[in-house]
Amino acid sequence: MASFIDLPQELKDSILVDIKHKDLSALSLTCKRLRASAIPFLYADIRMIWKAEICLHAPYSRGTECRGTYSPRLDLLLRSIIESPPLAAMIKNVALQAEGFFDQGVVLRIENDTFSPGLPIPKESHAGAFMAFAEQIGYAGNNETFKAAVGNNSLHAILPLFLTACPNLNRLHLGLSFVLKNQIFANFLSCAYPNNITARSPFGQLKSLEVGTVPEDLQVQPFSQLDYKLLDAVYVHLLHMPTLERAHLANVPSPIPFNYNRGSSQEERLYSLPISTQTSTLRSLELIQTGISETVLGKVLATTPKLTSLTYDPIINPRGDRFGFMDGEELAAALAHVKNSLTDLKISYTGNFDEIETFHHCSLRHMSTLKTLEVPMTVLLGWFNWQRKPKLPSIADSLPCRLEKLVLGEDYWWIEDILHWNEQEIMKALEEFVDHGRWRQATPQLVEMSVLLANEEDALRDGDHYARAEEFKNLCEVNGLRCADFRLHPRLRQLLVADQKYVPGVEMGIKSARFMGETKVNGRREGKYVP
Repeated sequence: MASFIDLPQELKDSILVDIKHKDLSALSLTCKRLRASAIPFLYADIRMIWKAEICLHAPYSRGTECRGTYSPRLDLLLRSIIESPPLAAMIKNVALQAEGFFDQGVVLRIENDTFSPGLPIPKESHAGAFMAFAEQIGYAGNNETFKAAVGNNSLHAILPLFLTACPNLNRLHLGLSFVLKNQIFANFLSCAYPNNITARSPFGQLKSLEVGTVPEDLQVQPFSQLDYKLLDAVYVHLLHMPTLERAHLANVPSPIPFNYNRGSSQEERLYSLPISTQTSTLRSLELIQTGISETVLGKVLATTPKLTSLTYDPIINPRGDRFGFMDGEELAAALAHVKNSLTDLKISYTGNFDEIETFHHCSLRHMSTLKTLEVPMTVLLGWFNWQRKPKLPSIADSLPCRLEKLVLGEDYWWIEDILHWNEQEIMKALEEFVDHGRWRQATPQLVEMSVLLANEEDALRDGDHYARAEEFKNLCEVNGLRCADFRLHPRLRQLLVADQKYVPGVEMGIKSARFMGETKVNGRREGKYVP
């Protein structure tokens, strides 16, 4: 029986590809011939995690004292691939993340002294080799600041050098800590991408991009306009890579001070970087916990004529004595740039204040190719509550004609009764859409509709929850539409799933819960939910 080492290379590859990276690294040290086969797999996927002691001081405080507990040696890897370019060519996927570097407040404002991941200063400096490589690639920002950063083995300088040294980089994941306040990285991207972008440029093979994620799942807001400008430069240049097909951009900052309204003229002036390059290869764009408004979204979408999938998840926050909001008409205008290409659209938002969150409504009737849609009803139909006498827009007139799957998402409100929706009017609008087969005329290809209604507690207290759910379900069945009526907030669903409790009605797409032991945490209602 032939030994593993003597197997044909294709058979060895089929085995090595399934071995964990750490185990493969240890295995490769046992035999030179085995190491030769394992090296391409070891270098193909580079994953590094910087770790620090989590900061538990009060939110928004200064003078944070955190300690790094583990720093992977990206500088040594850079030295290796500079000395051996064939190794650099093997690198296909890079994922760099940092854990424990952010405050644990609900909303994090980045202060000037934010603790960042770094690298130790080696006993034997490699600054000479790094500077020679920078000159080789023609980095125009080769100034005293850059030289000092390289001499200090700063991660801000090592990171762009490393990424530039990987000619076949296909997938890139960078946590927020690596792009925040990184002037050198922003300068590198500006120099790497002048007016003429080609596939031979750095990052010229990049297809999948994920930037700005925070492991602690915080809402992050840059504190100063300088922070915004740096992040803006990084995000805009990364978004316009020549071969990029998928982009997941988290925590894109808002370009406006806190006393300005979203969509104002000040935002236009502060959004200084022009977006002119047509990113014809981009197919999927996810803007998660983003600060950009519908106006800026329109600028981005104007450069993505072939986009097929979009997730837009803005953070709406108070600004001075005013409140931020989402403008439905502005959003509809922004989406018009991709009306003939977009097939999947998900809209959500996070609000954290007791005020109106949406103005007008966002009609999507003009989205001629849209097939799947998830949208809060506050966006599709506008904002209203029981104090008003709302005149709701027709659901049929607001939906695209080729729609196949619809999720009418809940708003994220559970604060005061005065702000609660007029559920009776919502049900009338839904019944009008479904009854007498109206949905067939407006959306003849619709297969499934889910309705995620908020205000679970009120629905249970008024005793109409089960009756309305069953009534609406029957109405859908009679009219030939597959419907599911969910009245449970996502956080409550997660609690129930985590407890592995049986929720009656799941088979029919109906979930319910009782609210008990109410308390308030961070201005929101918290308590124990039981089926």
